[in-house]
Amino acid sequence: MELPENQYPRLLLYGGPIVEAFMALRQRLREAFPPDIFRHIIVPPNAKRATWERLLTTKPVIGLAWNAWKPHGDCGATFRGDLVFAVFIAVQHADSGRLYVGVPGSLRGMGAMGAAGAATAFLHARPLSGELGTPMVRMVALPPTADWLADDVGLVSLEVTVPNVSFDGPALAQQLDDFKGLRETWQDADGDTLVAPPPQTGETA
Repeated sequence: MELPENQYPRLLLYGGPIVEAFMALRQRLREAFPPDIFRHIIVPPNAKRATWERLLTTKPVIGLAWNAWKPHGDCGATFRGDLVFAVFIAVQHADSGRLYVGVPGSLRGMGAMGAAGAATAFLHARPLSGELGTPMVRMVALPPTADWLADDVGLVSLEVTVPNVSFDGPALAQQLDDFKGLRETWQDADGDTLVAPPPQTGETA
């Protein structure tokens, strides 16, 4: 099948609801953790130890990653499921007590517990813009980092789910309808482009 690039739905090339949710969460995190104090990063898929060490050179830092799009068991003809994202917050204090609770009254001196609380408050059950839905914080934890992080660094991780996301937004639905209505083309043995005829009554495309 040969499909010209300019006929591909723009919102699919861009990432559709996955990217929209990702960018909305990123904006929400910027509201919770001002960029003039916190460094915001995108954590690449399957980040290795060396990558983490490079990303965490400046602290405090806020990281965001996409993990999954888990379909509902009965989603039927329209793919629908929960988008799962990971949020990471790295803080640094020489004193272990400060590493947990931070410096009172200081946003820059926030500890792991304060960062976890702030992220949860800004992300959980607060609807995102448009038709993306309402994110839910499913887990807040301190992942095991003893073998690669210094004792003065705390890394908080949050699992954030945007439930019940599908391709049914008006703009994307229109582009999908147009996409599905395109006739298939392909090359024959001589290199000529062939176009499939429209289905006859009673036939399926």
